[in-house]
Amino acid sequence: MFLLKTNLFLQKGTLNSKFRMALILPALFCFAISTYSQLTVSYPKERMVFQRNLSNSGTFSFSGSVNQIVDKLEVKIWERSGVNLVLKTDWYEIENNSPAGFFRDTITLNGGWYKLEIRATKNEIVIDTKTIERVGVGEVFIIAGQSNASGVNYYPNDLGLPANDDRVNCSNFRNSTNSIEPDLNLNFTHLGNVQYVGPFGDTQWCWGVLGDNLVQQLNVPVLFFNTAWGGTSTKHWFTSYNGTDVITSYEQNLGLTLGFPYQNLKTCLKFYGSLLGVRAVLWHQGETDCIDGILTQQQMRDQLKGTILGSRADLGENVAWMVCKASFINDYSNDHYCPAVIGAQAEIINEPGLNVFEGPNTDNYMHPRYDNVHFAGSSGSQILGDAWATKLNANFFSTCVPVLPGLVEPLDVTCLSTNNTSIQALEHYTIYKWNDNSSVSYKTGNTGIYSAFLKTNNGNYKFSQAYNLAAFNFTVPAVSAISSSPNPAMIYNGNEINLIVSCPGFQPVWSSGQINSPVSVFPIADSTFSVSCINRFCHTTSQSKQVKVCPQNLSLISPQNDIDLGHPLNFVSASVISARNVISGPLGGGYNNLIFQGEKSIELLPGFKSEGQTFTAILGSCLK
Repeated sequence: MFLLKTNLFLQKGTLNSKFRMALILPALFCFAISTYSQLTVSYPKERMVFQRNLSNSGTFSFSGSVNQIVDKLEVKIWERSGVNLVLKTDWYEIENNSPAGFFRDTITLNGGWYKLEIRATKNEIVIDTKTIERVGVGEVFIIAGQSNASGVNYYPNDLGLPANDDRVNCSNFRNSTNSIEPDLNLNFTHLGNVQYVGPFGDTQWCWGVLGDNLVQQLNVPVLFFNTAWGGTSTKHWFTSYNGTDVITSYEQNLGLTLGFPYQNLKTCLKFYGSLLGVRAVLWHQGETDCIDGILTQQQMRDQLKGTILGSRADLGENVAWMVCKASFINDYSNDHYCPAVIGAQAEIINEPGLNVFEGPNTDNYMHPRYDNVHFAGSSGSQILGDAWATKLNANFFSTCVPVLPGLVEPLDVTCLSTNNTSIQALEHYTIYKWNDNSSVSYKTGNTGIYSAFLKTNNGNYKFSQAYNLAAFNFTVPAVSAISSSPNPAMIYNGNEINLIVSCPGFQPVWSSGQINSPVSVFPIADSTFSVSCINRFCHTTSQSKQVKVCPQNLSLISPQNDIDLGHPLNFVSASVISARNVISGPLGGGYNNLIFQGEKSIELLPGFKSEGQTFTAILGSCLK
């Protein structure tokens, strides 16, 4: 009785924003869903920052679910200016998909720090309101390299300085198990006195200082991810990218396993970079390379370039890099500066078309250092953060093309029966994880909330929208008989006829492709039209109605129109019938009713023959 597949992705223009429909993410992904809430906002997550474009604007999805059909869904946007809130957009209605248990839309905003409110109303009464206190359009960076990028936490007073500005953010977790899978929790926090800058940064290090510098310079929020790994060399990053890494006792002491440290960068790009966008990878590496006999300048250049190109192949985007010049290390007796290391980094920076920007030359800063290599302590963090800020300047932000955020994706819903649905990914995605932590290709059900993390063909991650089936009405009404105007359903060729059907609370969909009722059709020949009632995903057995069409003129000219009459046949016309045909019946007779009916004249030309038939000619309306 039922089979309708639908992929909902409506669009609607707004004042200075562009809205679309929305998703909900489940409790698995740390988007708590209250069984008592009428309205749940599940995306974006608090303190998410979406990468802006070169025109200082960014587009991101917002989404959620409702557990009942409501009359209206609206959004209000505030901009945070210090401790003050400035109204950006007053309540504005978005697409109402509450019959399907969800909303999904997009919004485009200039760079800034915002508060979003979403409310649902029914019978002019607000039934629920939800708020996202902080969400940003700004700058997203991924850090890579060794310990002067990751930070160290094994000396006193070496944790670095926290950010003072509320707009500097990170994710406070650590991939301590060397998992190749992303952390799906998406918990973001102020980069204050945090333990980690996920997925692998040990401390806040210099990144709080840099963040404060950037938000003051740019007046937009900043989000950092840190994949750097202490003690690693450029070789470690390249061989773990291309699969030729070997784990010796040295690598074991660093905690490396096969595929690491590069795997953290790869996962970070394909997960956070795909969802939020990213401006650039910030690379601080070289102190470990400054050991005699490890790499020549050409080897280091080729391996660093291979890692950069590998990151772009994995993300599928030409993500920019900023490479600092770093080689200084002291072996407790002599300072070492390695021209080959600096030379390799300079070659990478200066190679035309490689999309690599020059970072600070850290060899020029802080001598002596806390432990002969690290920018530890408050002073070290301040010096290194300020050094990075000199390179992340106005020229960089006007020329470095960012990777932009992805949007929340729809799912494909098929109605299986009056009380059951099948939900799966669209053809160009695969299911990574459902909200029950399973990875099956589809889900069926008639209650609960269904959503998933998806993977694209190249392995990048996307969010899916979700469906709260509590809002579904699985009881689809029977289709009423189709009526018409004029009635009966007979018209002359080219005239209009209106077809009418009743589907209370649901939407009629016609075989002509039209929706709603009534619909106007202009058939040029006898036609049959069918219609079903649809409630988003399910539809009833169709009803049909035939429309009789009377042509203006009819010419039957042999030999093309000779007819072997296998059944009674009427030839009708609103004007003139001209015939010069041989019309014969089957052997043995049985079909002998041949009628010509024309309103003005019936002209039988030489050659006309009616063999074995009873021929009747009628002058009069062909619609009677």
